[in-house]
This record gives sequence, C-alpha cells and structure tokens, in this order.
Amino acid sequence: MGNYVSTFQTKFCPEQKVAEVQGHVQLGFEPVKKLFEENVKNGKEENAQLCVYYQGKKVVDLWCSYDEKFNADSLVGIFSSSKSITAIVVAWLVYNKFLRYDQKISEIWAEFTGRGKEEATIAHLMRHELGMPGFSESIDPDQLLPENIKKNTIGQIIEREVPQHEPGARREYHYFSRGWIINEVVRRADPRGRTVGQILREEICEPLGADVYIGCKDVSEERFADLKIRRVYDVIMEAVNSKNEGDLAITSFFRMIFGVVVAGVTSGGPSPPPPFKNIPIYRIDKLVELLNERRDIEIPSAGSSSSARGLAKLGAVMAGKGTFEKRKILDESTWEKMHQEPTEYLLFNNLNTWFTQGGVNVLSSKFDDGQEMDAKATQIKELFKSLNGFVGWMGLGGSVFQWQPELQIGFGYVPTLIDWSDFANFKGLKLQQKTVECVKKLQRGSVLWMNQNEDLSESFNNDLVL
Repeated sequence: MGNYVSTFQTKFCPEQKVAEVQGHVQLGFEPVKKLFEENVKNGKEENAQLCVYYQGKKVVDLWCSYDEKFNADSLVGIFSSSKSITAIVVAWLVYNKFLRYDQKISEIWAEFTGRGKEEATIAHLMRHELGMPGFSESIDPDQLLPENIKKNTIGQIIEREVPQHEPGARREYHYFSRGWIINEVVRRADPRGRTVGQILREEICEPLGADVYIGCKDVSEERFADLKIRRVYDVIMEAVNSKNEGDLAITSFFRMIFGVVVAGVTSGGPSPPPPFKNIPIYRIDKLVELLNERRDIEIPSAGSSSSARGLAKLGAVMAGKGTFEKRKILDESTWEKMHQEPTEYLLFNNLNTWFTQGGVNVLSSKFDDGQEMDAKATQIKELFKSLNGFVGWMGLGGSVFQWQPELQIGFGYVPTLIDWSDFANFKGLKLQQKTVECVKKLQRGSVLWMNQNEDLSESFNNDLVL
C-alpha cells in the first residue's frame, strides 16, 4: 500500500517543532486522517499511532513523529487500556476450560480466604466488584518480575488482605489490584504456571503477529518510545483558544477530579498506601517514569507496551468473535460468555460503566435520559451515544483499545504525550466517532467499498508546512 507524508508546524510549541504524519487510509476514511492531522497541528500530539480494522481489513494506519526513531511499529506504554488485554488472556483460559467466570477464586487458590473472600468469583474480580481496590502495603516493582511473581511474593500480600465489603456489593475501580490478583489466578489455573504476560505472548500475540506485551524483557530497547507528560502551558493555551466545545476534555477533567474526591471522602476509613513504594497514586509523573524505565515487570491492569497496529489487530480478533484470518483465539461460545451480563454502575460518582462478567466495558448512552443537562454534558452524552456498542476500555493519558462487533471495527490508538487533563480520553474517542461516521457512510453506499483484493489506499506526498 502507498504511504503519504505530511509535515506540520504545531501550535503552542516554543521549540517550533515540526511533526510528520505518515501512513495510509482506505477510500472513505479520509476524515479520520484529517482529524488526526488536526490534533497534530493543534499541539495535541507528539509521537502517536492510530490503527483501525474494518471487516477484517486494515483501513487506517497512521502515525505522527518528531524524530525518525518513532514509527508505526514503535512500542508505547499504555495504562488502563491494558485491562482489556488482560481480560482477553482470562477469556483464553476460559476457552481452554482452565477457568469459569462463575468459579470461586478459592477453588483455584485455596489461600484466598478471609472475611468473605472465599465466596468471590472470577466475575466479581473482572467487574471491579471484589472489594479489594487497593492493598494495605505498597508493591516494590522488583516483585513484579515474572520470576518473582512465581515465588508468590505478590500472592502472599494478597492472601493477607481482606475485602472492604462483600464481593459483588458495589463496584470500585481496582486501578492496579485487579491485574495483580488476576495474575495470581492465571498462573494457578494455567497447567504450565505461566503469568498473564507469558500467556499473552505465547498463545495470543505471537500467533497473530501482534505487538502487544505485558512485561517484555527480551525486546530491543530501540523499539520503545518513552511517554512524556503534556505541559501545563499547552493545556492552558488550548483552553484559552478553544471555542465551541469549551473544551470537553477540560470540563471532563474537573468533573472527574470532583467525583474522585467525593468518592474518597464518602468511602470512610483511612486512605490506603500507594500501590507502588514511593509513588503516590496521583503522581502521574512518577507513574510515567516507572513505565518508561521498567518494561520488564508485569502490571496487567496498567502497564502494557503496545503498538496501535498490534492493538487494532487484537481488536479485529474480538470484533470477529475470537477469530481473525482463520486464526482462532477464542471460540464464539467463549466470546459470548466474555461479553455477557454487562451491569450498570457509576464509578467516581461521574462515570457510567457496564462491565461484563469477562471484565470489559460496553459503551452505552442509556444514562441520564430524564435529567436536565447543560450544553457540555449534552455534548459528552452525544459523543458516547455515537459510540454505542464499542467494547473495551481506555487508559490514563489517552490510549484507547476497543472493538465494535456489530460494525466489525477493531480500534487501537496510542499517544506518547500523556494528557493529564483529558480523563475521559476525548481525543481518542473523537477519532473513534469519526471512524464510525465513515463506516456508516460506507454501509449506506455513499462510497463504493471494494473487495479485499483491491488496493484502495490514498497515496500522495506533500511537503507543505502549515
């Protein structure tokens, strides 16, 4: 397929950096490229990748870069988008009959007892309803090396913990703990005693040829792109210069912060220690530093190194109900179980979620139907309404890994510029929204959709600096 190159001078950048956008889009998806380019011009991107599959075909494959080291195959650290990757590993175990979603964790892990823990199921854990959103002691990153995980260093910590409430009583976001507990369940359920990262690599991503990792000791350091936190100056300038939207990201940021504070105040009891030693949970700079420096450890809830191409291909598998290009990761029955019983619950007093028993969220706009909303809240609802049916999750800083089974879309988006002001990931969601608009136009026949053997890529080259 032909590639194009566009060069842009970005706004709000005192260094006057010039960014290149490269890649290809299939006929009908040019609006997605245009929006991606606008984000670059407006200073919302530095190094970033966007990849989309539709009906099993790669229709969008774009990346922007400020240096020649970054390309479409660079690996970027992502935070909570990792949760859906881990959910696929659990589904693989269900498919191979090593686990069941209704199975009690204590059936697999005899020491998982105390104050109702023995009644908790895999589904409770996957839905963030286990009652263990944090631990009473911080984790040393070295404990998360696969060889140390297998020594039960984390398992012993979890065995000493007690839930804050009866499993299933309410939903609390298990930022890091969900992944660490899943890893202990997974290595006990797998006949070979492998960790989440090892199963992901050996059974799912290597057979697919998908660059998605959780813990990657033996990958060349040259392939990784460091994360960088967006400057306060850029966020302020964007807010000052924004017009109609006002900006949705900033609005969402303050609403989410308010919701988190309220949730913390009303939860009662002392605040738990930070998940990692010497890294408070709200020190995003320290978390970014950890992901940049420790690619060898496993953080299944918030620490994958992936390319957008790898995520989109994995999303195409899930949009195809477990199969992609004749490679089966799950059968359709297991896929259905993974997506069954999405239950509604409000997280952070602000965010409606519909987590399934398999641990993936189904986007919906069915909330607040009878409630009066201001203009910005209405815009937010309309955005989510356009994304009805997408499944998966998002990550702190902007990453999005989701799939849409009805429209057969696999979507992967990974920016290196961590936008701390965009808690709801509007930048990625708007790219999704534009993708959906293009797909629906294609389905209405406004653009001829050719067969798989025909090359519809838009190919051009321009050196215009805007």
